[in-house]
Amino acid sequence: MVERVSRLGVVIWVSAVQQTVMIWCEDGKDLAVARGNVANAARHALPDVGDLVEVSVNVFGKLRDCASLRIVDRAYFPGVAETLLQSA
Repeated sequence: MVERVSRLGVVIWVSAVQQTVMIWCEDGKDLAVARGNVANAARHALPDVGDLVEVSVNVFGKLRDCASLRIVDRAYFPGVAETLLQSA
């Protein structure tokens, strides 16, 4: 069964080559992934690591696939990747 939910999250990884964005969601559970047109939908450009985004995700078990993405605040948490690495 597919469930669609909205979440706030912070971008933790971006690949311009693969047109992919990984998002750490506010609930601290599974990561969300945005690919292709969804990743680029935010003002026709990929978000940057640390940007706060609002996403609508389709949940398939542990997979959260973004159906939409909107940038809420640029550079909201620019050190997020380093912070997560240090806490691991």
